[in-house]
Amino acid sequence: SSTLQNQNFLSGIAGFLFILFFTLMIFHKKLSIKILSFISAFLAFINILLSISTSGFLTIIILIPFVLILACNYMRGSWKLNLLFIVSLILISTSTLFVLSKQNNLVWYEFAQPITNLGNHLVSFEKSQNTQIGIDSNTSTQTESVSDVDPSINEPSNKKNDDFLPQLPTAGVSAGSGRIYMWKSVLESWKKSPLIGYGLDTTSYYLNQDDIHMISGLGSYNIAIDRPHNFYLGILAGAGILTFIPLVILLGCLVVRFVQAILNKTENVYLIVFGFSFLAFLIQAIFNDLVVETDIIYWVFIGLLANQLLRAKRNA
Repeated sequence: SSTLQNQNFLSGIAGFLFILFFTLMIFHKKLSIKILSFISAFLAFINILLSISTSGFLTIIILIPFVLILACNYMRGSWKLNLLFIVSLILISTSTLFVLSKQNNLVWYEFAQPITNLGNHLVSFEKSQNTQIGIDSNTSTQTESVSDVDPSINEPSNKKNDDFLPQLPTAGVSAGSGRIYMWKSVLESWKKSPLIGYGLDTTSYYLNQDDIHMISGLGSYNIAIDRPHNFYLGILAGAGILTFIPLVILLGCLVVRFVQAILNKTENVYLIVFGFSFLAFLIQAIFNDLVVETDIIYWVFIGLLANQLLRAKRNA
């Protein structure tokens, strides 16, 4: 557990901070900053492990290759020192992963299994969603043979169908610890008010909490979905497409400007650091909602990125 509402939020912010300090460790030239960033990145990785949640893992796995590829152009004279920091961080992080996995196998499961089994989860969920509610074919055949023997059963009444219970979907959990099911449910709810949404943070009131297919997506009927577990869907369903489109344009412009700066081989270390941390925010936001405890951290660094981009434009 943590001081945040949910372990997923801890994993998301820890993944964000890991990318922030990992990038700073590689690109900053000052040794003291590299050492502090090394320690901070390792502590952030420990928080990802202790959260026992996947979003932080996926964030760093996706972004680290891009950071390392870009770093190849910046190591030059200090490549040996950077390589020492990177290898040391990998060794100590891997050792910590295996130590914690022995204490709790869920640590390894959250790190490896969601990636290797994602395809299997998607296939099994689609099959469960295709299950239709109705009377089993064997049962209906048996009913017809009995009616042939006793014509009185064919009275104009609904009792014959009422005597049979519907077939419920098979229990299971959709991909992403049930997120695929929640995302589909939120999108269905959004269709009721696509332009202005139905109000931020009101998912639990407008979502169909009695959906018979909930057990095939979340593994139980005793669950109330109060968040979409996706920042973008939360904005789309809560505030509507009139708010969602400007937000996507704003975030997209920052991504485009950052990529242009990288292609122009910027040497602004903080622009690179804030840019990759911004990408980390965008990735973890696919799996998490924004909450007040972590919102300010994300938006402060997004503002710092915007500031560095404006400075780079003025100095160009």
